Amino acid sequence: MLNNFIHKKILNNIIMNFRDKLFLALLLFLVINFCFAQKNPNIIMVTCHDIGHHLGCYGVEEVSTPKIDRLAEKGLMFRNLYSTSAVCSPGRESLLTGRYPQSNGVMGLNNEPWSWSLNDGEKHIAQILSENGYDTYLVGLNHISSDVKRLGYRYNPPVKGDGEAGITKAAIGVIHRLENSINPVFIKVGYNLVHRLFTKGNSIESKKGIFVPPLFSKHQ
Repeated sequence: MLNNFIHKKILNNIIMNFRDKLFLALLLFLVINFCFAQKNPNIIMVTCHDIGHHLGCYGVEEVSTPKIDRLAEKGLMFRNLYSTSAVCSPGRESLLTGRYPQSNGVMGLNNEPWSWSLNDGEKHIAQILSENGYDTYLVGLNHISSDVKRLGYRYNPPVKGDGEAGITKAAIGVIHRLENSINPVFIKVGYNLVHRLFTKGNSIESKKGIFVPPLFSKHQ
């Protein structure tokens, strides 16, 4: 009886792991197929760092994100989607390959001293799109690989200026230059916030429920 129970548990785990991997692969497949079915539309992908669900469109009243809320209202918003990892690089790479960290090779941070990187033969979405006629751009934060060519990005324009404002300005510059581009375009825009310390904007508004935990009060 015990052996049968153990065998059933192992079989169930195998089935669940296969199901989850299949879902990620299917999601990436559907996104790519949708792009090509729409006559190769231009794609702009924007990622933030550690933002979670802290957006107005997810019912968080303590922050003001009207432009993002407008995008959510006019588009498709996921309400039950989770990262494959609590660590930055593996989570990003799963999103951009459609595969789990243990499958694509990035099981930890890309930077030293860990230096995790994609397995040979693994394809990033920028590479897939580039192989299908897209001009691919990376603007801002990457944190997956220092070799952006390996990921499939053809262009990595420099960011000048102050932090996020500099990233935004660089991205807008790329968009303006490509208005009459012959090839379809994929632009990945990566922001560092909200991962870093709060140093911009107005003072923290505790009356709205925004506060620095006592552990970090010295960094206000």
